Amino acid sequence: MNISQLLDYINGVYYWFFVSILTIAGILAPSIFLMFRVFFLSINPILYLIVYFPVFLASLMSYLAIMGRYGYGLREFMHHQGIQFVVSLPVTIAFIWWVLRRRKSFRVTPKGTGAVHLTTYHTYYLAIIALLTAAIVIGAFNAIHTGGDLFYAYVINLFRAGWWLVMALLGFYISLALPVPENAVRRVSQSYEGLEHHVLQLLICGIQLERVIAKHYFRLAEVHGKYSEVLRRIAEDSARHAEIYARLLRSLKRLRGLSVEGVDCGWTRPTVDKVVSSQRLGVEDLGRLVFIAEEVMMKVYAELVIETCSKLGLDVEEVKGIMKDEEAHERLLESILGGSTAAH
Repeated sequence: MNISQLLDYINGVYYWFFVSILTIAGILAPSIFLMFRVFFLSINPILYLIVYFPVFLASLMSYLAIMGRYGYGLREFMHHQGIQFVVSLPVTIAFIWWVLRRRKSFRVTPKGTGAVHLTTYHTYYLAIIALLTAAIVIGAFNAIHTGGDLFYAYVINLFRAGWWLVMALLGFYISLALPVPENAVRRVSQSYEGLEHHVLQLLICGIQLERVIAKHYFRLAEVHGKYSEVLRRIAEDSARHAEIYARLLRSLKRLRGLSVEGVDCGWTRPTVDKVVSSQRLGVEDLGRLVFIAEEVMMKVYAELVIETCSKLGLDVEEVKGIMKDEEAHERLLESILGGSTAAH
C-alpha cells in the first residue's frame, strides 16, 4: 500500500466515522450543554469564537468557490448535508453490528414513487428534531439570564445546535422520498467537464488490466483441460472488454482532442503486478491462480466508466453488458475454486 492509498483509506474511515458516530456525538454534545450545562470540552469561548468562525466561514466559502465551477453551489451543499444526516443512523447501526461481528442485511428505502414511506427511522429523525428544538429554546432562555464567558459558550452551542436542526429538518424532508424534479436532479448531478484527462486515464488503465487478465486466463485454459472452456470464456470476454474500452477511448480522444502521453496507471499497477507475478507460480495450483476479487473490482470499474463516459456524451450501452459479464465471471471462478479445492 503506497502513501496515496493509505491517505485514501484514512480519509474514507474518517468520513464514515463522521457521518455516523461523530454525527451522533455532534448532536448530543451541544444539546446536553444547552439543557443541563454539562460540557465535554473546556476552552475559552471568546478564543473559540475568534478562531472557529473565521475558519468555518473561510473553509465553506473556499469549498463552494472551488466546486462552483462544476455547478455545485450552496443549495447542493445543503442537500448533501441533509443526505448525510439521513444516513447517520443506518451507518451507526451498521458500525455497531460490525463491532459485534454480526451481519445485517441492507434494505433499500423506496424512492421517487410519489408516496411518503414512513419507517422506524423517521422516529429517530423526529426525536432528534424535538431534542434540538428543546435544547435551543432552553439554551436561549439560559443565555438571556447569564453573562460573562458562559454567555458566549451558550452562543457557540446555540449555533451548533441550530446547524444540526437545519440538517435534521433537511434530512427528514429528504427521507420522505418525495419525487425530485428533473431540473433538481440535473443540478446535483456530477459533471465531468474539464476532467476528461482523468477519464482518459481511467480507460487506458482499464484496457491494460483487462488485457493482462485475458492473457492470464488464456494461458491457464491451455493447461487445465477440465476448466479450459470456462477459463477461455473468461479470457475471451476480458479481451472483448478491453476492445470495448479501447473504442470508448478512441471516441473520447476524437471528441475532446486528448493526448495519451504521460498517463500513469498507479491505481491498477498492484493488480497488474499480482496477475503477472502469479505466472511464476506455475500452473498446477489453480486455486492460487484465479482472482475473484479482480472480477468484483472490474464490475465496479465498469459502473464508473458508465458514470463518467455517459456524462461526456459517449455511448456506454456495451459497458452495461460488461457488468453482467463480470458477475458471471465471479460465479464461474467460484465454481472453479470449489472444484479445485475438492480435487485436493
